[in-house]
Amino acid sequence: MASGTKRERSDEHEQSRPKRQCIEPVTGNPDPNWPQRRYAQTGSSGSSQPIDAHYGNSLLPDKDAVDCTDPAVLAKFEQDGSTYIEWMDNPDHPGCPVQLSTMTFQEVIWAKLKKDRYRAVMPRWSPAPGDLASDLAQLGFPTGKVYRDVCLQRHGIAYDGLPRFTELSNKAVEGVIVADAIFRYHGHHWSDIALAQYKMDFDINTLKHIYFRNVVNVQTFPYVKEAIYNLHETSFHSTSMPTVWHYRSRRFREIIGTRLGKSAVSIVLGAWPRGTHRIERIQTWISASNELEIRFDIDEITPSPSPSARGDSPHASDISID
Repeated sequence: MASGTKRERSDEHEQSRPKRQCIEPVTGNPDPNWPQRRYAQTGSSGSSQPIDAHYGNSLLPDKDAVDCTDPAVLAKFEQDGSTYIEWMDNPDHPGCPVQLSTMTFQEVIWAKLKKDRYRAVMPRWSPAPGDLASDLAQLGFPTGKVYRDVCLQRHGIAYDGLPRFTELSNKAVEGVIVADAIFRYHGHHWSDIALAQYKMDFDINTLKHIYFRNVVNVQTFPYVKEAIYNLHETSFHSTSMPTVWHYRSRRFREIIGTRLGKSAVSIVLGAWPRGTHRIERIQTWISASNELEIRFDIDEITPSPSPSARGDSPHASDISID
């Protein structure tokens, strides 16, 4: 980066600030699950997931910040959220840009072309993040040094022709993906990489929760702060108690329609066939360090019985009202 050049915020999913300096991994990692160097037969293509086409393909400095008190902005979030919900629920709903993710972690760090590779730093086991430890414990998850902690870094050229530095940092334990830092300017989508990291150690069918830590995304953060807490509900800085947003409620749809909501849905759409799993609840709270934390809960979709099986009239209305 040239002297005096200010590093811009993320491209697609930027949501948190890295809290520590990344270090090089120990040569010859003893972990048997860690991918050994070899050239992947499929190169670095991974899955086809052109989510940028739906997000907009621009970098995300302040120009993509939005006024979350503007009714038109909230209406757009709600509309986008409703569309993403339909993509999860209904395999026949048209236009879904997210396909099942087939990428492996081997393909991420040992891509055939060197320019496509990510540098993996901190491939180690870490304790649960301190600001999430209490919530994880309440859900029955461990808090000790059992979280696969990986930071991926990559230098590359963004669409504007300028060199950009991408950093993706995630933790994973069976049942949980934690997004620590997402600064993406190029390369694979965060959801593909997070799924590849998770599947390196765990069966995808065990995944139940997605956390985003220390959220600063230029859409999701101001939406939660201004549109939910400050404007309508309560003070942002006094919201240490978690708030639960239930499936298909207005606030649920709006959160899903922001960038991090779409990122969470991309995990679900990339992990399972459409119509089998969905995000059922969203939980938001402010940590002791005054940071926004968000948790997305994943459930299997239970098929609805037919009207005859329920004993309903074939003309009965199934419309739900928020």
